[in-house]
Amino acid sequence: MMKLTLPQQDIYYEQLLFPDLPVNNIGARIRIRGAILLPVLNAALTAMINGSDACRSVVADSAEGPLMKVLPEQAHTVDFVDLSQEANAEQEAERYMQAAFAAPFDLAGGRWLFRFSLLKVAEESFCLLAVYHHLITDGWGSSLMFNQLVANYNHLLETGVLPANVPHAYQAFAREDEAYQRQMAYQEDLAYWRGRFSTLPAAVFHRLPAAATSAHGRQAFDIPGEKYQALKALSQKLECSIFHVMLAVLYTYIHRRYQQQDISFGLPVLNRSNAAFKKTIGLFMGISPLRMYVAPGDSFRTLAEKVKAQLRSDYRHQRFPLGKLVKELGIFHERERLFSLTVSYEKQDFSAHFLHTRTKVQPHPHGADRTALAIAIREHDDAGDVTVHFDYNGAYFNESSMALLITHFREILDAVCLDPEAVVGSYSYLSAGEKAALRQFNDTAADYDRNSTFLSYFRQQVQHFPGKVAVKDEHNSYTYTELDRAAGNIARHIAAMAGDNVSPVAVMLPRSARLVAVLLGVLRSGRAYIPVDPDLPEARTQYILENSQPSLLIAATAVAEYNTLRPETLLLPAPAAELPQVTAATSAYIIYTSGSTGNPKGVEISHGALLNLLLSIISRPGIAPGDTFFSVTTPSFDISILEFFGPLTAGATVYVADRGLLYQPEQMIAQLHTIDPDILQGTPGFYQVLFDAGWKGSRKLKLMCGGDLLSQALVANMLSKCGEVWNLYGPTETTIYSTCKKLTCPTDADIIGAPVNNTRIYILHPDLSPAGKGTPGAIYIGGEGLAKGYFRQPELTRRRFIPDPFVPGQTVYETGDLGYWTDEGEIKFLGRNDFQVKIRGYRIELGEIETLLLKKPSVRNAVVIARKQIGQEAFLVAYLIADKPVDTAALIEALKDELPEYMVPRVIKQADAFPLTPNNKVDRGLMSAWEVEPVHAGNERKMATTALQYELCRMYKETLALKHLPGINEDFFSLGGHSINAMRLVNQVHLLGYPVSMRDVFHHPTVEGMAQYLEKQVVVQPVNVIPQAPVEKEFPLTPGQQGIWLSAQQHPAGAAPYNVFAVYEVTGRLHPERLQDVFVRLIEKYEILRTNFREKDGRSCQLVKEAAAVRFRIDHLTAIDSWESEVEAYVNHPFDLENDLLLRIALIETGGRQLLAFSGHHIILDGWSTAVLINKLGEMYQTPEALPEDGFQFRDYVPWQQQRSALQQPGFWEQYLDGYDWQPLLPPDFYNGNGQMSAVEYTFSWDMATLQELKQTARELNSTLHVLMLSAFLALVHKVTGKDDICIGTLNSGRTSHVLHHQPGMFVKTLPLRVQDFAVDMATLLDRVHAMTLDLDTHQDIPEAVAADIQLDCLFVVQPPSFDYDEISIGEEITLKYRHVRSLHSRLPLLVNCMETASGLQGVVTANADWYDKDNITLLFLRYEKLLQAINTSPHADVASLDISLAVENEQVPDIDFSF
Repeated sequence: MMKLTLPQQDIYYEQLLFPDLPVNNIGARIRIRGAILLPVLNAALTAMINGSDACRSVVADSAEGPLMKVLPEQAHTVDFVDLSQEANAEQEAERYMQAAFAAPFDLAGGRWLFRFSLLKVAEESFCLLAVYHHLITDGWGSSLMFNQLVANYNHLLETGVLPANVPHAYQAFAREDEAYQRQMAYQEDLAYWRGRFSTLPAAVFHRLPAAATSAHGRQAFDIPGEKYQALKALSQKLECSIFHVMLAVLYTYIHRRYQQQDISFGLPVLNRSNAAFKKTIGLFMGISPLRMYVAPGDSFRTLAEKVKAQLRSDYRHQRFPLGKLVKELGIFHERERLFSLTVSYEKQDFSAHFLHTRTKVQPHPHGADRTALAIAIREHDDAGDVTVHFDYNGAYFNESSMALLITHFREILDAVCLDPEAVVGSYSYLSAGEKAALRQFNDTAADYDRNSTFLSYFRQQVQHFPGKVAVKDEHNSYTYTELDRAAGNIARHIAAMAGDNVSPVAVMLPRSARLVAVLLGVLRSGRAYIPVDPDLPEARTQYILENSQPSLLIAATAVAEYNTLRPETLLLPAPAAELPQVTAATSAYIIYTSGSTGNPKGVEISHGALLNLLLSIISRPGIAPGDTFFSVTTPSFDISILEFFGPLTAGATVYVADRGLLYQPEQMIAQLHTIDPDILQGTPGFYQVLFDAGWKGSRKLKLMCGGDLLSQALVANMLSKCGEVWNLYGPTETTIYSTCKKLTCPTDADIIGAPVNNTRIYILHPDLSPAGKGTPGAIYIGGEGLAKGYFRQPELTRRRFIPDPFVPGQTVYETGDLGYWTDEGEIKFLGRNDFQVKIRGYRIELGEIETLLLKKPSVRNAVVIARKQIGQEAFLVAYLIADKPVDTAALIEALKDELPEYMVPRVIKQADAFPLTPNNKVDRGLMSAWEVEPVHAGNERKMATTALQYELCRMYKETLALKHLPGINEDFFSLGGHSINAMRLVNQVHLLGYPVSMRDVFHHPTVEGMAQYLEKQVVVQPVNVIPQAPVEKEFPLTPGQQGIWLSAQQHPAGAAPYNVFAVYEVTGRLHPERLQDVFVRLIEKYEILRTNFREKDGRSCQLVKEAAAVRFRIDHLTAIDSWESEVEAYVNHPFDLENDLLLRIALIETGGRQLLAFSGHHIILDGWSTAVLINKLGEMYQTPEALPEDGFQFRDYVPWQQQRSALQQPGFWEQYLDGYDWQPLLPPDFYNGNGQMSAVEYTFSWDMATLQELKQTARELNSTLHVLMLSAFLALVHKVTGKDDICIGTLNSGRTSHVLHHQPGMFVKTLPLRVQDFAVDMATLLDRVHAMTLDLDTHQDIPEAVAADIQLDCLFVVQPPSFDYDEISIGEEITLKYRHVRSLHSRLPLLVNCMETASGLQGVVTANADWYDKDNITLLFLRYEKLLQAINTSPHADVASLDISLAVENEQVPDIDFSF
């Protein structure tokens, strides 16, 4: 017997994760042409196996864990299969070998870990298949085995005797490996790799949507011998090896193609440190991650030198096992960030031939790779071709994307051979065909009269439709003729008043039909207009006017220093004036957008650019003469120009909605119903507000959406309720829109479409080289929509409008956006690349806000970022470094006087320093992941004191997705609120019967203010109050307690399975005396903590000990070796319900650390109570006098609960459970009727990204995470068992009065949830489960007669994130870090407990070991994870169609099998 070596441990535990997959099968197919003698081959095989202790090793279980047992020498034979008589022998042989190689080895039962098969395909044509488990050999070892087998066969055939072989035992390596683990070198290696990966690089490859996944595969290409020799010559010139060159080529490709600089590959390392080991069969190989920082300015030579140097540095520490590194870093679910690409260079000797044959060895892929891509460079001999195999994971690549990757790799390889001195960032990976396709994507030429303007097209429509309404609002309307006359009159007024001054005209008027006439008149006068929103802060308005120096200002009120025209004056007959000719080159408008210098900048657009856009939009998406266009956008936002002038160009009608409707969505909906328009344009935020307010849409309505990112959920809503949905994209600098896309499915939400007419779009790398299809890059836009530049800012114009790199003499605009081309020639939008963001459709330069902040006293540095929560709009967060504390609430108020509302940060935080990237730039990406602490309206957070305040706090928490209840003095908008979730809050308050509007939320943004406002509006109903019960010595149990009492009497382990406990590692030191005092006072305060249970006169009752009679002491334990076993025994120790204090606390000292263990019995405490007590511990430990003053006791709850139960609707539970057959939910693997119900445990941990994805899916299905996970589990049970009528246990908190929320006690209720039909889609199933949970919430109390018949054997719990068990701070010096300790007993056959934590979702599955095998429980929940992934991808799919098979599932763990 020998312990598993470190490499074997990695393989063994990996195989346990995937018992049904051939993840560690390695080997080869050996093609033999010629005669092969089977008896001789068997003898040769027997000698080879008997000569190797590794080959004769099998897995054996022991009390110490798995061991490798070396079996005695014995005879072995090859499985012989004669296929030579088959019609398709070659195909049959291929099928056989694929199946044999894909069959996993069973590690249990001492079975051999190798298989040999000889397939006869034809006379003198054979295939020898050799399959090994990675536990007994690696690629080098398999080469040794092959050569030994051939040598034995040939010597036996020639001489009749076997050759004499010097044995080399793997046990020698095992002994050395065990010694290594005790040496300082092991710790030094660990420290080295911890340092190398203290932070993780981003994953290179990303998973495909589940619907797009395919089977794993292998593709290859050959490097001709001549070319390979040239590469060798190049490596000599660069003074490095051929492997260094090939690695540098791969790093160059990944850098260019995926635009990453911090890149890590996994490299197999031989790990055979002496000559004997190089002759020993066995598993020595490990995986070493090679992490490189690829600087685009480095030459290829420099990169190759860096690779060489880093490999040399890593080589000294290569022995450290990958599995230990993964464990140390805690990245079991993020292993692909360690590396997602492996590279091996193989020059193994497979050149031997069986005597009198031609023999060729081909390494065989197992088709179960879990890394995204495994590349093997295989050199067969010094002068021949070299094969490069690409074994790809179907979850990341498909056949076509892998073929494209290989094409790109070859392009880089060729480019490096041509010019190895070029800088890395200059190499192109695109083929000639791809470059041609990119050119085709920009074939957008469309002809029109380029001497015309929008005005001439408008005049044509005046002639066509003189009496037709052109524009109208709620009060006024203009026919085309009236609008033409009004515009001409206004133009003459302007010309007469401005004279020769042709500077722009500023227009500061509210939205109306008259505004359109004014804008048209300005254009007719030959001048550009500058829209100024009347609601802008005075400082911003003043800057725009000072910067633009308009010839006139048209405004309702005069502004000092500016020549002002009042709108009433424009209605009077104008004096005669000559109007200039307006040409395509004349400026049409100047719109001021956010600027990075601290001030907005004016974008100047010509008539030619405007007309090109209008004609393109009229064509596609389409505006027809019969259409009515409903205009809602402020004129200072450029998409308003399409609303105003698009319909007038097409002969349609524009309805201008009043600006006030934007704050009254209900009235907006009513107006839409009245007008019944054909076209509506808005930002995603605008549409979301409408839907949240109950808008039903219209099937005749064409929706145009621009200005911000769309979500899939919103697109789904739009498609289901409206006729057409168009996604449009474009910066102001390229005239409103530059792309458009008709959306037909929600998954296309981030596709912004193809270029509009006469527009060129490039997606470029930083060096301005084109990015290929599917490759992210910066978006540049050129063509006829390009702006003239920034008004009066020539230097900024030169910086942002750069020479077109592909069309001499033309310019393009650098948008600062990221995207990539799809195969269809459309663009997938990926967000901003600079410091601009969009808030509710408004583009904002974060630098403008940062500049303002830097002007504030004591502020030394400022960074502003946009935060976006799933399903909600973005909001701004400002981070400051200041010389002294800043009053952030006052600062926000000051900014409101200087910036528009949408530019004011909702949250401001002070920081000591900003994180930096490797380039020493502020790491905004990392900062965007920082947890946002909300701004408080005062110095202290005030807690709710009334029932209404508490209910509003709960609504704030739910609406804003906060971790904790907010203070009543915290501002809704400072907590991250905005117009969309304000509407959601309004809808929730409506459920309480209060008729509030969004305006009320804006006027009363704190809970305190809103509660005061509501109390004045209506008389609220009194909240549930629990009256004080008479003090009696004994009182009955609640139904929940009664169930636990009875179970504890009947359970083989007594009361122990109902222990509830939590264990924390303490950072800092807890003082035992202080801790003792806290719990003594808590026990004195809460009677339930000093309650016992007994049977009297045949009935159970509970009785409360006097506080003075309780002797509570903190237990002090010392754990010398393993604290886990010590603590496990402590928290699982049974309670005597009649005599013990049912609460224990222990402080454990172990190796200089301190642990806090908390254990109570479920009959007095539920899970919520654990959180309550730990919270109270934190408060009272810091402030000893802090003790709640409420007089509630659990004895008060008992009669109150009985009264409520009596009021419950009779007959519900009898009907609900009628006809249910109480059989085991899942068929037991075995059943031991006399078992002790000991527990087996399976845990899973999903990261925050997975949790957020699940929450997003739940939101898309109008549900919750709890309902989604519950429904998915029910669907899993259905799919596994085939049952159509399923009942499982769920938990209800039972805290139906606000009085109970902060009380310890046993309030929780276990309720059976029944589902009877699974022939539905998942959305329907969620709806049903959600409805049922609401029903159960209304009927929480099960009649005793019904409860007696319920036999639940599965409880499924999803705990809300109301209490963070992961980490608890007690003051500034003490932190409690949660440590999981397993339960030794199972109270039910199956208990599933899922918890939201700060890092993601944690799950603990406790199963009865007398019923279920742990391996099967593991498989069940791997399938559960697979099912949830499928639901994320296809949330509306039928339950029957969802795949739970594990063939290609859970490939996150990097592959350590390189198909040797």
